[in-house]
Amino acid sequence: MPRGYLRMSEATLTRQAPAADDPNHCVDPVTLAKLTETAALDAGVTHEDMVRRQAGLARREQIGAANLKRVAAAGIPIALGTDAGNPLTLHGPSVYAELEAMQAAGLTPPQVLVSATRDSARALGREKDLGTVEKGKQADLLILGADPAADIKNVRQVRYVMRGGALRSIAELSALATTPPQTEEAE
Repeated sequence: MPRGYLRMSEATLTRQAPAADDPNHCVDPVTLAKLTETAALDAGVTHEDMVRRQAGLARREQIGAANLKRVAAAGIPIALGTDAGNPLTLHGPSVYAELEAMQAAGLTPPQVLVSATRDSARALGREKDLGTVEKGKQADLLILGADPAADIKNVRQVRYVMRGGALRSIAELSALATTPPQTEEAE
């Protein structure tokens, strides 16, 4: 998402690391350290540059939201995707901002959920084994602390993940993600 570029530019202007949008604390320490390192760089960004970039981004986001709403109103399937790997568009948690942007564009929370599950599986050609809860399909699930059909922001409240038949708490997954890997010492 382009907003990550803007936030990273702001960070280099202020020399303060931006906060990672990581509600479940699953971003690894190496990635978080890189945010701090990058914020310390001189990107040659001025306050005037930031004002211009913010205005341009606001216009592009408004156009994108209107286009998304038109596509949905026309009945065209929408698949969820992020630009993960770009500045502050972190693998994993960037999906929250994308879901919320879809809702902000005018899609209902149920429409956003269908887009993120069934329609995304179809876009990948995986609708036979993913995307809906049905007999014979992979049963990977999120167990949330609040109803995402009421507000898509509730997807941020992950309590458990069921993947490949194993149920894990978000605390356990967070600990796995944020613990540095053990390295074997040379003999």
